[in-house]
Formats: sequence, structure tokens, C-alpha cells
Amino acid sequence: MLFFPIVVAVLVGLAVVVATIVILVAGRREADPGAQRTLARYLGALCFLALFTTLFATYFAVAALSDLIVDHDRGESEARQMLESNNGDHMQGLPRFRTQVQPASDDRDYRIAVQSGLVAVAAGVIFVLHRRRRDQLAARDEFDRSAAWRVDTTYLYAVCFTAALVIIFAAATGSYGVFRIIAPGVTALHGATTERQHGAAQLIAYAYLALAAAAVFVVHWRATSAMAESADDASRA
Repeated sequence: MLFFPIVVAVLVGLAVVVATIVILVAGRREADPGAQRTLARYLGALCFLALFTTLFATYFAVAALSDLIVDHDRGESEARQMLESNNGDHMQGLPRFRTQVQPASDDRDYRIAVQSGLVAVAAGVIFVLHRRRRDQLAARDEFDRSAAWRVDTTYLYAVCFTAALVIIFAAATGSYGVFRIIAPGVTALHGATTERQHGAAQLIAYAYLALAAAAVFVVHWRATSAMAESADDASRA
């Protein structure tokens, strides 16, 4: 199952890059009476990147903490026994290799959780500061139907698009964690009894990612509706 998260990371990464480029080139054909197009592009692109940096950094923190439920000592002991058994079964007549497995420790999970948490805090602060500047820009009288309005609308839909992709992939990967809990004998590569624990950790991490992405999607989708209504009212007036 390792290939699936890798494919997900690549696809979501490409989506983030493409969405950022779309934001940076939006609003080319609209009038820009207040000369706010460049500012809107800067705010949109930075808010987009800061938002998803915060999302994925918190996911890594949750994933590291959920990994604490896995009995790594037992899992590595079983891996050692499997390797030694393979040495004896498949290498008859050859020198027997001594397998070296480092003692299990939760320090790695704690390090990842702290580092990811710090990145999430920094990115979150950047997002909040620039979000306030976006709100100030949107409150200007000449904002509706301007180039800045087009850029901001593009930003909102780019967030919704990327969040939807994250929800799909996170839900699928988290569901596989449920399968690992239900059928550990099928999913375990080496028949490890810790497979259920790995499945629970995977479920917790990806369930958080899916729910957090869903919250991001809902908030920004509602913002697109509110912006469209505001623009329609302004055009009627």
C-alpha cells in the first residue's frame, strides 16, 4: 500500500502547483481601475500555499502522534525473526547473515510531531495575516467585477478544487486502514500481528486529513456563493 500514498502525494502536489499558477495568471482580461491585480495575485497565491501547508503540516503531526499506538518493539522483533528465517530457508550452504535491527523508539514520532507543529503554526500565522489583507481588499468599493475580484474568485475555486482532491484520496487511504484492521492477515506483508495497530494509525491520520480538508472546502465554497451574490447585487445597483 506504500505506492498509493506516494501517488496521492504526487497528484496533490501537482494540483497545488497548477492551482498556484492559475491564481497568478488570473484576472488578465478584467479592468483594473484600482491597480490591485498584482496585490490580489500575491495575496491569493500566498494564502493558498500557506493554507495547504498548514493543512498538511497538521496532518503529519497527527500521523506521527497516531503512530505512537503501534507496538514497534513487537513489530521489529517479528521482522527480525522473519529475516533470520529467510536466511536459513533460502540460503542453505551460504554464510548466515546476522540481521541488525535498531531498538524501537518513539522519539522519531515526537520529533516529527513537534517539527510539523511548528511548521503549521508558522504557516497558519502567515495565512491569517494575509487573509485579513484579502478581506480589506475585498471591502473596497471598486472590488466587485474587477481584476482583483476575478483573482480572488479564482483563489476560492482553486482551494475548493484542491481540497476536494485531498478529501477523495484521504478517504480512500483511510478506508484501507479500516481494511487493515478487519483483515490483517491479508494486508500484512510479513504476517505481523501489529498490522491492526498500523491500520488504526492510518485510519486516524487520514480521517483527520479528510475532515480538515472538508472543513476547508465548505468554508471556501460558501465564500464563493457569497461573493457571487455580492457581485450580482452590485451589478443590479
